[in-house]
Amino acid sequence: YNKLGITYKYNILFHGLPGTGKTSLVAAIASEFNYDIAIIPSTNLELKDDSDLVLALSKLPDNTILLIEDVENLLVNINLTAILDGICVKQGLISFMTSNITNSNNILVNNHKSSTNNPLIRPLRIDYKLEFTWAKKNQIIEMFSKFYSPDLALEFFEQIKTLKLTISLLQEFFFQNRTADKLFLNLENLKEKSKKLYPDSSSSYMY
Repeated sequence: YNKLGITYKYNILFHGLPGTGKTSLVAAIASEFNYDIAIIPSTNLELKDDSDLVLALSKLPDNTILLIEDVENLLVNINLTAILDGICVKQGLISFMTSNITNSNNILVNNHKSSTNNPLIRPLRIDYKLEFTWAKKNQIIEMFSKFYSPDLALEFFEQIKTLKLTISLLQEFFFQNRTADKLFLNLENLKEKSKKLYPDSSSSYMY
């Protein structure tokens, strides 16, 4: 990297439905590698322009992951190139950005007038993108098995497989119904909540 004059960094974008575990996965990765997390909220009024952002980046300690949550709300007067591939990027910095927008090409379009000015879609800006969507069959079964008997996991899945469910909604439902008997008695509550939360979602649902 030094020989070729390329910044040694890694920028990761987690985008998709809210409540699908984007921030939780960042926390899990940091825990796995024993890293701290420095968070820049997109609505942080202390960051007024690029100079404030560069100053904040310069103070990042080693072994720290940078996290920008809800990056689509980032203030217009802050240029993400200071983080993504600017000359002020801290060598070895791992940056995560999260967004509740499903189509990554649309993230930051409101801030940058059009997709052609979107700093996220230019080459070398994002090194890895991952879309978060509805809970899949294997995730539902594995999560169910942590709360209840694995022998009942397939039965549960068969009864809810047509629903649009996120990991956070499942966790809330499982925690509220901490016995399998209570869980199966209250399945209608889960169905009603799913329909209420995601009545007109355009995201396709596939296992």
